[in-house]
Amino acid sequence: MARAFGSKNFDDGVIAKVRGAVVFDGLSVGAAAARHGVSEHTVRQWKYKARDAGDDWDKARAAQYLAGGSLDDVLRQQIAATLQATAVTLDLVQADGELPPADKARILASLIDGNSKCVAMHEKLMNRKMNKAELIAALKGFTDFCIETKPALAGEMVSLLEGFGARL
Repeated sequence: MARAFGSKNFDDGVIAKVRGAVVFDGLSVGAAAARHGVSEHTVRQWKYKARDAGDDWDKARAAQYLAGGSLDDVLRQQIAATLQATAVTLDLVQADGELPPADKARILASLIDGNSKCVAMHEKLMNRKMNKAELIAALKGFTDFCIETKPALAGEMVSLLEGFGARL
């Protein structure tokens, strides 16, 4: 079914693609609009109408992130969304012949800053995960040592470590 917005008609396929870009790809409304050649205003109208009809794109995106499973999945999605938004923004900045160079520089600096913060957050969380992996490896080594040196305590040691492992 075609829907009229402004002077253009958009079929439900375009609306579904834009919704998918927002919900599943994690793009902002502006980035999704630019990706699909639709005005940001039109996409916001679609989003509001969908929300009023019971399809809240923001809640659906949050559910998508949560359904992603592990922290790694969420981080991968967030980094992918950041990189996609950066690519769309760079394309728009480069294509805009009327944007003053100072504004282009400001936008590019902001993109670099945002990407740097995203990467730093990812590295911090990955380091935390690595520290946990190193701790587990050390505990496994200690368990092996205890079993070799005090075999009579092996059952009790394994039981204690399983209980402690649940806290990690």
